[in-house]
Amino acid sequence: MLARVRDLGALAWGAASTLLGRAGPPGAVVLGYHGVHAHASQYHVTPAAFRRQLEQVRRIGMDFTSLRELTDRLRDGRPVDGLAVVTFDDGFAELAGSALEILEALDVPATVFVVTTDAGVSPRWWPGAPRTMSPDEVGALASSPVVEIGSHTCTHRSLPSLSDDELADELGRSRSTLAEWTGGDVTLLAYPSGHHDERVRDAVRAAGYLGACTFRNGRTTSAVDP
Repeated sequence: MLARVRDLGALAWGAASTLLGRAGPPGAVVLGYHGVHAHASQYHVTPAAFRRQLEQVRRIGMDFTSLRELTDRLRDGRPVDGLAVVTFDDGFAELAGSALEILEALDVPATVFVVTTDAGVSPRWWPGAPRTMSPDEVGALASSPVVEIGSHTCTHRSLPSLSDDELADELGRSRSTLAEWTGGDVTLLAYPSGHHDERVRDAVRAAGYLGACTFRNGRTTSAVDP
């Protein structure tokens, strides 16, 4: 399970080490975002802050790559030190605006994890949140050369709490639905709320996923279970 950081505080040590001429900590950094909006909140950054953060990651000497590439490297046992990845949870419609423009302008790949229920409306699993992308909008976003779509399950329920049948449905049906919407294979997952256990990870593998993300500040190293 690839660890994601919610802010750039976890990179501070690496930045200081780079400036002092020492090697930074080993591993890759996976940045976890939710939205890019004109007004910042607990789960949204402004476009200016988003651009500034991506530029800061590059300034401290990290190289952006896709989550798929990072996952492939982990599975193959190849080095991942110094790599940075951008992800977004929930698939909010606003991502097709300023966030996409910044990603394309800076040539930064990103994976957008989409919940397949409540498409195109404010989701019932997050009252008051912005609306999510419609199926057509998900397909359009997937056509960008810098975006890959991943699954955030069907209903955003905590996966360890589900029965075996419910778990298989959340994983399998969301994957097949997103494949229909995008015309491509979906092999990456974000655990809702970061929740997972051994049974869930086994089910994720059985459903055909190659990598999955949780939330835990720190680096993703070559020793981690993809």
